[in-house]
Amino acid sequence: MAVKTEKIQTEVVKPKQAPALDRALLRLARLIGRQMAREQFDATQEVPQKTRASDRGH
Repeated sequence: MAVKTEKIQTEVVKPKQAPALDRALLRLARLIGRQMAREQFDATQEVPQKTRASDRGH
């Protein structure tokens, strides 16, 4: 097995449009968060309905 001794150099470069990109990413993160919250809320609302239906013998 060969061992690599070279180190990879990394450099963070911010584009000129960084503020617009940051806003777009923040907007996307909010949309994803809202969708996740909506799905979690819907899942919690479905559980009691299934329980009630089973109590009625359906």
